[in-house]
Amino acid sequence: MGKRVLAHGLLGLSALIMLLPFLYQLGLSVTLAERIFSSPLPLTLPLTLENYQVVLKKLPMARYVANTLAFALGVTLGQLLLALLAAYAFAFRTFFLKEVLFALFVGSNLVPFVVTYLPNYLLLARLGLLDTFPGLILPMLTAGYATFLLRQHFLAFPREVLEAAHVDGA
Repeated sequence: MGKRVLAHGLLGLSALIMLLPFLYQLGLSVTLAERIFSSPLPLTLPLTLENYQVVLKKLPMARYVANTLAFALGVTLGQLLLALLAAYAFAFRTFFLKEVLFALFVGSNLVPFVVTYLPNYLLLARLGLLDTFPGLILPMLTAGYATFLLRQHFLAFPREVLEAAHVDGA
């Protein structure tokens, strides 16, 4: 019982330490602009939402949120679609050099994304996709890790169930 209380106490303390920067930011965001640098504490009275009003008036926040959602949804759905199709092929189909191609596909995770910046930039420039959503999304669609996880999941699925579904016409 004592070890459990100690473990939970340490977890709570580490969670609080990790939350402190966010709480500090939140405190500064509701502090008057003139008082931000005058006090070391982030929360000084009076509290105000003026900073949020200024940001919402001066910046096109709706556009920024829409861009973020479009990018996140495009990458997520694209990776999911491609990883599902590739994982299914690697799990259930037989083709020439299947294992080698799978190793290369998953091994692409070992190449840091930074190494691919220049080749990606040159390719996107040739295709005329610079400063476009497809130019942002396309380089992110390769998902070796997701393909690996989905393939492993497919391989763990009982073959009998798949055969029964095939016999039933699914």
